Amino acid sequence: VEKYIVRNSDGTINVERTRKDISNLTQNQFQDGREIAIASTNENGAFTIKSIMVNNTTYAYWDMKNGNLPFSKKFVSGDWFKVSIKGYKSKIETAGVDVFMADFRDGKTFLMNKWQKVDLNSLGKVDSVAFSLSSSDNGNFGMNTPAYICIDNIEFTQTIISK
Repeated sequence: VEKYIVRNSDGTINVERTRKDISNLTQNQFQDGREIAIASTNENGAFTIKSIMVNNTTYAYWDMKNGNLPFSKKFVSGDWFKVSIKGYKSKIETAGVDVFMADFRDGKTFLMNKWQKVDLNSLGKVDSVAFSLSSSDNGNFGMNTPAYICIDNIEFTQTIISK
């Protein structure tokens, strides 16, 4: 395993992966307050997402760590940034999982800077998955925290029926 530090605003804050996995990194921009579906059914129907890997982008990480006045503030006690992941089947929510990308509540000072595996088995069998981002740092125009996260290694199972 080699360690790569991405020195641009669009990459993950810290990538520790094998060289062959670097090309598999994906980044997604999320519109403030809107859910963005990353997967929907194909000709084989519903699927079960087992897990994904998530991490902060360099831009979001440094923004929360240092602030970017006058647009956003440095995170202090009480602040948080999270991604909510929801599964849907036939447009009905099956379940949801919240992942804190930063958590400064209750004496914590967590700011994600390494890939974290997120178990999504609880979503069950779904035909779409949606992500939404929220933060304690909001202003007149919505969320001030940069609405970016990195996603990698989406693991899912799907039954394929031969025709």
